[in-house]
Amino acid sequence: MEPKSNGPVTEEGKSISSQNSLKHGLTSARVVLPHESQEEYDSLEASIVNRFKPYDEIERVLVREMASALWRLQRVEAMEAALFHKAFKQQRELLGPEADSNEVRIAAYAEVAESKGLRMLSRHQAQLRRAYEKAWKEIEIIQEQRLHHAAQEAKGRVQNEPSIRITPRMIEQYINAPMPCSFDEEPFIAAAAGRNS
Repeated sequence: MEPKSNGPVTEEGKSISSQNSLKHGLTSARVVLPHESQEEYDSLEASIVNRFKPYDEIERVLVREMASALWRLQRVEAMEAALFHKAFKQQRELLGPEADSNEVRIAAYAEVAESKGLRMLSRHQAQLRRAYEKAWKEIEIIQEQRLHHAAQEAKGRVQNEPSIRITPRMIEQYINAPMPCSFDEEPFIAAAAGRNS
């Protein structure tokens, strides 16, 4: 009886082995596959960050979820196109070079429509679309709540400040109030009042 293998031992072997189950990458932990452009993904994520301007780590996580889902949705579209391209090529070979292009196209569409691959892509596409929309709604709700809370706090600060409401009676009292006089003028006013009596 042969001893059971424990898998690769070297870092290179482990790296290669980790990709064994990677068929389409639509559910893998790795968002950007080795043949894809990290720079293009970073640009996509930056545009979403620029659009939503995340305030904290929770919002940044939601932005990353949106970028990941959108990146994978683009991969689904490329995989769909590859399925159709492969089917066209196969149908062209089956029907011959003289076959009508419309017949080749119809046969290729029928083949792809019945394929397990298209069903799998459609299922993943729906899941990714829901994940994208869910993250979008969540970040919008969080940002609306934060803005509402900030507005309420600002309104509360304004309400806590003393406010003076000027009424018509206050204006009348101000206009009809006796004029204040300086200390030096009082004897003259008193003397004038005494002469008039």
